[in-house]
Amino acid sequence: MSISGNSIPSIVFVEDEILLLGLLSEYFIHSGVFQVTGTFTRGSEALRHICVKPPTLVVLDLQLPDLNGLTIVQQMKERLEHPPLVLVLSSSTNPLVIKQLLRLGVRGILQKGISASEVLSACQRVIRGGICVELADGDMLELAAAPFSSGEPSLTSRETEVLDLVARGKRSKEVADALGLSVRTVDKHRENLMRKLGVHDVSGLMRYAVKQGVIYSSQKD
Repeated sequence: MSISGNSIPSIVFVEDEILLLGLLSEYFIHSGVFQVTGTFTRGSEALRHICVKPPTLVVLDLQLPDLNGLTIVQQMKERLEHPPLVLVLSSSTNPLVIKQLLRLGVRGILQKGISASEVLSACQRVIRGGICVELADGDMLELAAAPFSSGEPSLTSRETEVLDLVARGKRSKEVADALGLSVRTVDKHRENLMRKLGVHDVSGLMRYAVKQGVIYSSQKD
């Protein structure tokens, strides 16, 4: 998404930690560098807003109560001709998760816990066309940038979306409604996931999702 003239870039924050959401929003408003056009604690609400009024940039928590950040990024890419730039805030440094984010075109990945001024600087860098990936463990970036090894199950973006929702306890009909798919297609993705991951039930999918950082073992309310 290009920035024209002297227009102020717009930004949407999606973060379920209320205090952090308020801190970032207020800091960016007072900076005058961005126009804050939305703040959301739930991914589904944010996605609806973004698809109607796309901002220049979305600052997105990877772990949300209802949708995984990977799913939100993929849905924006599918629904919008010109999806917004994305900067992710994450508590996970799992290289497989980082690989997926980079493969989806995410331009910024920051470890949670950094200051609002650092988030602002990273957003400015992304808006100028840069890529900003700053993780607490520098080795994680090297691992994430490496090609998938033959021993790693390579999941498609759609399979990751289905994994996220199934591992959260969603039934096939609920997954189908959320992703705009048929129940039959969802069931096929579920079968493919189990085959690729070598598991035989939803509990196995959930354990894999938690291990790889796709979801947390204790979802936040």
